[in-house]
Amino acid sequence: VRVAAAQADVAATFPDYHPDGYRFSGPVAYTPGQVAIKFQSNGSDLAYTVTQQKSTWDSTAVYDNLISRVADNSYVTNSQQGLTIYTFKNKAAWVNRGILYTIDGNAPLSNEQLLRIAGSM
Repeated sequence: VRVAAAQADVAATFPDYHPDGYRFSGPVAYTPGQVAIKFQSNGSDLAYTVTQQKSTWDSTAVYDNLISRVADNSYVTNSQQGLTIYTFKNKAAWVNRGILYTIDGNAPLSNEQLLRIAGSM
């Protein structure tokens, strides 16, 4: 992650938590301004990706530009460690210190799992 973060010029981190049954599926992908870390199910094609990208957004902008367009009012607003984390349809999005974090994929992650991933970053 450190190499990808340096190449992408993003202060990306590896989540300390991943749900049981999922493993890191490398390598870490990166493009300028963005780092993506994929986790694959041990027994199926289910997976999720944690993406970190540079952003000037605040929590309101995350809602206005992302959540309101994709969540169809099925989102939950969570407050954790001083952050506003939006969870919706087994996905999550939040912003912290100039980085937009998203969790996306086809893995059936619970709200609790999403929040634990977010809190571990």
